[in-house]
Amino acid sequence: MRDTKNESTYGYLGQYPSILSQGSIQKMSFQDGDEGPFWMTDQERADNKYDRGTGVKKKCELTINELCQKSWRSVKLQMEEKKLCNKQ
Repeated sequence: MRDTKNESTYGYLGQYPSILSQGSIQKMSFQDGDEGPFWMTDQERADNKYDRGTGVKKKCELTINELCQKSWRSVKLQMEEKKLCNKQ
């Protein structure tokens, strides 16, 4: 993930207290030493810091190829409908 430089307060920093300031660099992934989500207690942060397996595998309904083909067909239909509407 790329980093983002906070160019100004407006549009970058919200209305809530922040550890960021204008001109600072915001990392888009967790770094060592990050505190974690502000709404969690210290214990919740520690418990949720690392991924843990559930032992349950999720079955995908479509392969990537099938999903792309289905999506492309949908786009083609929308384009054809738009052409028909424009002709009327």
